Amino acid sequence: MINKSTLKARGWTEAIIQQFLGEPDKTRRNPRGRYPICLFEMPRVLAAEESPEFLSRQSAAKLRRERQLAIVKVKFEENLRLISEMSVQVTSISREELTSRAISEYNSFNADREKGASVDSDPDFLERICFNFVRHNLTRYDMAFEKTVRQAYRADLNYALQSRFADAIVEVYDWLSEAAEKYLQRKYESLIFD
Repeated sequence: MINKSTLKARGWTEAIIQQFLGEPDKTRRNPRGRYPICLFEMPRVLAAEESPEFLSRQSAAKLRRERQLAIVKVKFEENLRLISEMSVQVTSISREELTSRAISEYNSFNADREKGASVDSDPDFLERICFNFVRHNLTRYDMAFEKTVRQAYRADLNYALQSRFADAIVEVYDWLSEAAEKYLQRKYESLIFD
């Protein structure tokens, strides 16, 4: 018996499975999901794989997949180029004003928390909320995200955009360099471990 995942690893698509195999020979409860595991008898699979119609359909599907991947690659490279050439402007305000505005915004978004932010909060925490405030309010990060990353979301493309903006923020607010580094480290770890 062979399951759909194994069939797909052998070059089958959902449509090809439906056309050449139809209903599964057996189903089994899926311990990880809602849908049952579909199982197909190996002799039936091998017979289908030897037919000229199957080989033609599989070849066409492979060609379509390769074309789609090529298009995605071109778009990805174009977006990377746009990000690297992007002019990032960061509005400069005093450290005191930035801290005050970041605290105010943090507290308004987190009104349900027992303890809000204040000038007496942990310095690392204050730098983190200041960095986030700058990124979302004193740059056009959100607009850049919509323009480049959101269209065909890719975590690696998002990381490139975040890095570009973090560098620009640190150029204006050098005292936020550690917060920017920690921010990028968290983003990088979520990129490789998610």
